[in-house]
Amino acid sequence: VSVSDFADIWLQEGFATYSEMLFAEHKMGYDNSLLYARYFIAGSIKNKLPVAGPANVSYWNSRDNDVYNKGAMVLHTIRNVLNDSTLFFDILQTFYHEHALSSHVTTADFIEVVERKTGKDWGKFFEAYLYRREVPVLYWYYDPAGKDEGGTTAERQAVPVIAAKWMNAPEGFSMPVEFYCKEENVSIRMEVTTKPTLFYFDDTAACSKLICNKRLSYFDAVTDISVLAEARLSGAGDQ
Repeated sequence: VSVSDFADIWLQEGFATYSEMLFAEHKMGYDNSLLYARYFIAGSIKNKLPVAGPANVSYWNSRDNDVYNKGAMVLHTIRNVLNDSTLFFDILQTFYHEHALSSHVTTADFIEVVERKTGKDWGKFFEAYLYRREVPVLYWYYDPAGKDEGGTTAERQAVPVIAAKWMNAPEGFSMPVEFYCKEENVSIRMEVTTKPTLFYFDDTAACSKLICNKRLSYFDAVTDISVLAEARLSGAGDQ
């Protein structure tokens, strides 16, 4: 399956590079494939130009490796967002089988399969990852003693809280983020938007530190206490 225009060259090169991650996962296990991706794929992304560009203008510069590396990480991020590898690989197989005979494909063809298979609108996601240069940035802060609950002072117990929002993303962008608590060996998954939001939970009281993005979705992350104050000041809906 080949692309119809260099504007969509990531469909060839990004998929090919992602197959390297899959081979590493097959041979060395999932965690080692993430190490491979971190140091040999994600670490080489420059974000100088959008991955997908306008058609009919010879958009792609062959010295720009983001169509390879960022294209691969876009696919990996989709897999993490879905949180369902079976569905993810079904999307890839469907995309191939439905377009193998026609031979030439566009980014719109791939987006159509993703949206049909998931029943959701992925417009903001692909706008952020393919048609904008900069990478989304997660601003977040974890406070293990964020909220007191209980009757008397002696009965009160700290309830951990996370405040988070997306920056460098189109308005209305929303994507789940996973945090990992090593002490309890549990992952916490929450939907984050471009508006600061507070997330309260009761089952991580023993967690002194959360690890953000253990499965290596492609975005930058900044720990900033100001997002906690911003979320509280704005009265963002608690979750």
